[in-house]
Amino acid sequence: MLYEKPYIEEFLARFVRPKRPDLEASLSETFDALKFGTPLSEMALAGLVEAASDRHTTVYEVATEFLGEVAESDGIALRMIQNMAVSPHAHVRHNALLSLTEKTPLQVCLEIIRGGLIDKSSRVRRKAADWAIRLPLQSVAPDISNALKTESNSETAFVMSEALKALQAEES
Repeated sequence: MLYEKPYIEEFLARFVRPKRPDLEASLSETFDALKFGTPLSEMALAGLVEAASDRHTTVYEVATEFLGEVAESDGIALRMIQNMAVSPHAHVRHNALLSLTEKTPLQVCLEIIRGGLIDKSSRVRRKAADWAIRLPLQSVAPDISNALKTESNSETAFVMSEALKALQAEES
């Protein structure tokens, strides 16, 4: 956990409360659970997943980070990320990608990234390529290469191309 409680309290007050005041308590409880290594209540986990699934950047930004950290040691939270990855809503699938960490089980990362690369949303495809670099997952380079062959969105094609270069450079 990179943050201290006063920073999180101010962040929640300034950015989450104006958009989703109903989620502030769950995010605060999640912070405390992560900080002290205590289990997260079912209610807080539900609120965390709802926050991570939100459309507002200021809400999902911290929530996806928290959810990824919780899922490193909580199988239910990990399953929630997997459920988000197949949501009918593109913004939720996008946010599932943001919840992946370097400590997320490799098979889960591969499944979600590979699914993201062929998603119907160019934003999700772009984030999947970006997250492949951040994790880093050299084994998805062939998947990015295949996705790039049929990519119609120029911004997404650029990100995929750069991701492919970066992953191939890391292999050498």
